Amino acid sequence: MQQAQDQPNPDAPHEPHEPHEPHQARELTPGIVTNPRVMVGKPVIAGRRITVELIMDNLAAGRSIENVMANYGLTANQIRDALRYAHHLVYEDAQQKMREGGQ
Repeated sequence: MQQAQDQPNPDAPHEPHEPHEPHQARELTPGIVTNPRVMVGKPVIAGRRITVELIMDNLAAGRSIENVMANYGLTANQIRDALRYAHHLVYEDAQQKMREGGQ
């Protein structure tokens, strides 16, 4: 089904800090977007319904990058985007704990 030309594509990525309308995609990091209408707002690969969580679950379970790429039709760059986003979350969490004086 093709969208009317005057309607914005809700799955199109936006610049990271660009104001956005509710229910529009928002780019979190390059290649990773969130949209409340796609996968309940979980971070996904841009243009796909594949969550960062799914990729991380597969890698944490010991599956190879090549296996994840083949099983989900992803590119190496998309896997790197997911890894970069996961790293960003871990880094931000550690920074927050340091600011709060936590361990």
